[in-house]
Amino acid sequence: MAIIENKPSLLELIDTAGQDEYSAALDKYIQAGEGFLLVYSLTSRSSFNTAKWLYVKILRQKVDEALPIVLMGNKSDLENDRIVSRKEAEEFSKKNSLSYFETSAKSGKNIQESIQEVVIKLREYKNTSKRKEEKRKKKENEKKGAIDSKSGCCTFL
Repeated sequence: MAIIENKPSLLELIDTAGQDEYSAALDKYIQAGEGFLLVYSLTSRSSFNTAKWLYVKILRQKVDEALPIVLMGNKSDLENDRIVSRKEAEEFSKKNSLSYFETSAKSGKNIQESIQEVVIKLREYKNTSKRKEEKRKKKENEKKGAIDSKSGCCTFL
């Protein structure tokens, strides 16, 4: 459990780390996931490509570009070994409306901030989705004549 913006948050993090034993369950994890933290190594082109592939896979399954997804470039402490430039990662993030953090698991730099960001985005997403669903239901009921929108009373047929 984590406290984010003075609210308790229960988080379940699933780290597949490209391991084959998780590949069969990946679709299940994506379907069950509500927020996503796509982590790649700044020192590995293939891990960045995998993060981009996962992003596309998530969108195909979830069919919603407003999903709370954060891109996280790890190993910022290994600047001399960097393969993926900050500019490239930022351009991908901006193009896809993702928040982006460069982190270091070794030093702890931006780890909490990136997790907090995905939780905050998830809360905003859920609130927006809830309001949209309420509006949709209200319109649907008004079309059916079930609710008299002026008086707020119900109409029985």
